[in-house]
Amino acid sequence: MPSEAQQKAALISAIYPDSQASASPVCRHLAATAIVVEVKTVRGVDMSERGMIVLDNGRSRFQFRAAALIWAQEHILIHRSVADPFWALPGGRVEFHEASAETLSREVEEELGSASTVGPMRLLIENFFELGGREAHELGFYYDVQLHSPPPFVQDAIVHRSRDGDTELEFRWALPEQLSSFDLKPTALIPLVTNLPSTFAHIIHRDHR
Repeated sequence: MPSEAQQKAALISAIYPDSQASASPVCRHLAATAIVVEVKTVRGVDMSERGMIVLDNGRSRFQFRAAALIWAQEHILIHRSVADPFWALPGGRVEFHEASAETLSREVEEELGSASTVGPMRLLIENFFELGGREAHELGFYYDVQLHSPPPFVQDAIVHRSRDGDTELEFRWALPEQLSSFDLKPTALIPLVTNLPSTFAHIIHRDHR
C-alpha cells in the first residue's frame, strides 16, 4: 500500500500534471494538510495498483470526478443509479495515476460499451454538497465526448442499461430545458447546459441534495 505522502503526491500529480504546478501554493497546502487518503476498492483490483481519488477527513469528503457532455439531436445524455432520485452526466471518479480524459474513455467503454473521442474540456465545477451524512467537495471536469457507437436516440425513454459493480444504471436523452425536472446534479449544470459557454468556464457552486 502506498504511504500517505505518496498518495497525496499522486493526488496532486493527477490534478496538476504540469510538474511546475506542484510547486504552487495550492499544491504545497494540499501536501501539508493532515488529511487521510481513503483508497477505495475498484472492481476487485488491488488498490496498490488502482484506486479512486477520494479523501476523507471526519465528516468531510473530497472527490475528483470526470463527466461527459454527449449530444444527439439537441438532447444531452444523462444517467442515474436506479436507486437514486437525481440524475447526472455520465462519468465517474478519477483513479490514481489516471488523467481525467482517460477516466472518461474508460467509464464510457465500461458503462456504454462504446469507444469514444474525448475533448476538449468545457467546464470545471467545484461543487459543495451534502450526501450520505458527509459534507462533500467535488472537483468535476466536464468534457465534450463523441461516442463511436452511441445508444439509440429515442425521446422520453430509457435507451441503455448497465451495471457498475452492484449498481444498476439507466441512461436517457433529455432536452436542456427538461433538466430541472430530472433534478440534475450538480444543479449548476442546468443553466450551463442550456446555454453552454463558448469558452472554458470554472464554476464554484454550493449545492444541496
